[in-house]
Amino acid sequence: MRFVGKSDFARVVFARLALSLIALSGFPENVGAAPWPAECKLSRAASLPFRFERGHIRIEVRVNDVPRTFAIDTGGLISSVSAEVVESQKIKARPISESIDITGIGGKRAEQYAIADTLTFGHLQASNVRLMVQPPNSAAEEDGVIGPDYLRNFDIEIDYANKILNFFHPHPCAGRAVYWSVASDSTPLEITPQGHIRLDMQLDGKDIPAILDTGSPVSLIDRMSAPTDVRDDKSPGTATLVGATGGSTETVPYRFQGMRLGTLLIAHPTLMITPYHDAFRNDHVGMILGNKELKLFHVYIAYREGRMYFTPNGK
Repeated sequence: MRFVGKSDFARVVFARLALSLIALSGFPENVGAAPWPAECKLSRAASLPFRFERGHIRIEVRVNDVPRTFAIDTGGLISSVSAEVVESQKIKARPISESIDITGIGGKRAEQYAIADTLTFGHLQASNVRLMVQPPNSAAEEDGVIGPDYLRNFDIEIDYANKILNFFHPHPCAGRAVYWSVASDSTPLEITPQGHIRLDMQLDGKDIPAILDTGSPVSLIDRMSAPTDVRDDKSPGTATLVGATGGSTETVPYRFQGMRLGTLLIAHPTLMITPYHDAFRNDHVGMILGNKELKLFHVYIAYREGRMYFTPNGK
């Protein structure tokens, strides 16, 4: 989803992040390594099981104390809720000012937002929560989305193998994040003005900046960034991707030789080539790294430090 211009709505979303945090004690130190200094110990705010279904990370939340299922989306901008939830729970929806441009895939603009009294997941609770309203009968299979407006307040650990999502208070010591393995890889990350995670990768030996997007089941490449000989490839398997605002774009799969993340190589990944350039332009990237490849790793996103740590699953 792209965002153009300043807005009171976006500022309020980022301002109203008064979360009630309950840290859990007894968290393990780096396995098999020397004990960390006391000041470097991780402080966990919440630990949640998740379901990995249809390429989405789904967690249980409560909207105004009603159980719902939300997806975790590092590639979105503003957390959202479905029109069906708004209607069934009688949450008042309000129009988004025409001066505010929140646009999703295919150029479809968001039109409404709602204010939930509370949004609760694990031991975390936010009050007076502004959520973009997804259009009725959208392709979203969840009741809503937790986006970067909330996620970036924490360090996020995604254990795809064991389906555990951990929220940590931002860790205080650079390089002290991976507790589950003695050895790990890492790569610098940058938070874009859209709130997205941008990192440097390689695709078939070519350097290409990418957005880490846990809301996308697949990885995509901008047709403008794809090699010239595959931009107009007519491979079978064309798929339609639909965004949270109801817009859509056509994509075509293409199998590349290798994708490099840090020092780790993913052999023969299949990416979806899309002509929707706006999905990449605002973040100045050429690729979106989705769950199809991310699920191969155990990931720790240190927003404040500006680094992502990862190990292959089982390491």
